[in-house]
Order: sequence, then structure tokens, then C-alpha cells
Amino acid sequence: MNNFFSSKNKIFTCDVTNLSNNFHELAIESYNKYGVFFITGVYTSSQINQLRNELDVIFNESGEPRGLQIQNIIDNNSKNKLYKAIMHPSIMNVLNSIFSNSDVSLLPPYQAVKNFLPHSSNGDGWHRDCGGQLTINECRQNLSSKKFIFGKMGLFLQDNSEYGGSISIIPGTNRDYFGLLKSWRPAKFLIFLSTFLQKFSPSFYKIIIKTNIINYLLGGIKTKVKAGDIVIFDYRLWHQGTPASPEIEKNLVYNFETLQAKLPPEKTKYVLYSQFGNSLGIKSYFIDRLNRKGNSSEIDSWIDEAASLDKSEINIHEFVKRDSLLDGSFKDLFGLSEQ
Repeated sequence: MNNFFSSKNKIFTCDVTNLSNNFHELAIESYNKYGVFFITGVYTSSQINQLRNELDVIFNESGEPRGLQIQNIIDNNSKNKLYKAIMHPSIMNVLNSIFSNSDVSLLPPYQAVKNFLPHSSNGDGWHRDCGGQLTINECRQNLSSKKFIFGKMGLFLQDNSEYGGSISIIPGTNRDYFGLLKSWRPAKFLIFLSTFLQKFSPSFYKIIIKTNIINYLLGGIKTKVKAGDIVIFDYRLWHQGTPASPEIEKNLVYNFETLQAKLPPEKTKYVLYSQFGNSLGIKSYFIDRLNRKGNSSEIDSWIDEAASLDKSEINIHEFVKRDSLLDGSFKDLFGLSEQ
């Protein structure tokens, strides 16, 4: 089923093996208009298989958690392989070119995530990563600024298939914070409606969720991400991990506490995540995070990870470096104090 947004969906893909002269302009236009663009052509299938094998060992030794902070991996060789995968020079060069006119850099935390999938019995999964900022006046002002840049980079190590494996998005919903654009508000209502139906009329919800009508009305699309593709998306964008199809889902063993599915080994879902942003985006992020109870250590974790990278054998690209992180003055940069 195609929704009426499909003809407008011109999300840009940066193929590093065949970059056009104006790729940076097309990418930033896609990011601003749709909230997302893709980077492809970085990794071979052999390299992706090597990364998957490495992660199999790491997660097995760690007790199969949902996610791991890369800085907490004990084996330095494994840790450096994952850092290098995220900070591949081709990826960093592309991002550095696209965001060349702003103080954007790659940011902690650097994470590896395994088999994290939404499930129809536990909510439809649609969310914004900036959700915690919506209750804070200053953050809402930051989110509505055209100078705001903060997002997430996901390196997906499998195709998006009937087992899930990547990300579904509602293109353009990054823009509904701008005062002149209110047309995306129905997406919020429909997401609320689907959550309401799931809670108070689960039998009806199960019927409509199988028809995909909610996604149709939202304008949601399942991205056609392949193993090794990188997705760059705005924190303000409505998105979800692509769920398994209803036929597949009903036979999966699902952990509702960790939101993980037990998938066949060849369908295991691995994602490497990092963040990126400019000063305004980082300030808004930490106003929210440092207001959360028991979360005052996150800023120190950022600094520790940056310092660890700086002391490692990894060649740190200019897009990753941020002096205020490396010298510890980051806490004072935006007038944020420890809480």
C-alpha cells in the first residue's frame, strides 16, 4: 500500500563510491525537509559479516544485553574495531562536508544494540528522541530554532526485512516545531489514537495494526536500508525500529522488559549508534538530561569517552574532535552546572 506521501519522498542517499559535486547540498536539503538522509557504499558484505561476528562474541560474553556502551567493552581490540566502524573516514568526510557551515561534530555515547524491536502488544513504537525536552520551555524554543542541529547516526548491519532490522520514519515530522508549519500535527493525534486503542480496545487495535492503516494515515514508511547502510536522522523526527511482520512476530520469543526479540542467528539485528549536533543542540540535550533524577553523571561519561578516544590508537577525524570535551571545560561551555 502506498500512502500519499510516497510521491514526495525524495530522501537523499550519499553513495560514497559515486558522490555528485553537490551531494552536500542535496543531503542537507533532505535532512532539513524530511529529517533524514542515507550514506551507502562504505562497507563490503565481507566487512559487515566480520563486524557481526565480532558483535556475536562481545554480546555472548556480556550476557546478551539489549545494548552496550562501546567504552565499557573490556577487550581493547574489539572496542577499537567498533569505534573505527562508526568513525570510518568516508562517513566522517561526508558528514564534515555536509555540516561544514556549523559547529557540528560526532558525539557520545557510542553504542552497540542487539535485537531491539517494537512489538504490537507493547505499543506501536513511534517516538521522537527529543521527547524529554518537550516539557521544558527553553528546550522547546531550541527545538523550534532553524539553527538547532542534533540527531543520531545508525549503522545497520542487516537488511530491513520481514524480521525488521532497521528504521521506519514519518518524513518531514522534524519540521512541525516551526511556527508556520502546523500540518504535521495530525501525526501526533494518530499516534495517540493508536496508543489509546491498544490500551482500551486491544481486539480492534490488533485488527487495524495488521492492515497497516495507521502507518498509511501517518505517512510512515519502512526504509529500504541494506546491511552496511548508515541512517542520519534528526532527533525531532517521528520514527520507530521497523517491527517484524505480523506473520513473523506471532512466532517470535519476545522479552517485554528489554523489548528484545529472539531472532534466528542470520536475522540477528545489530546497530551501531552515535549522536551528532551543534552547540545549540547539545545545550538543549543536556538541559533535559541533567534534569533527570540520577542522571548527573552523563556529562562526565561524555568527557571520559572523548578522553579515552583521544588517548587511543584510533585516528580521530576532525568531525569527532571537540576541544571542550577533551579538556573538560565542556561543563561550563553552555552555562550548565552539575546537579
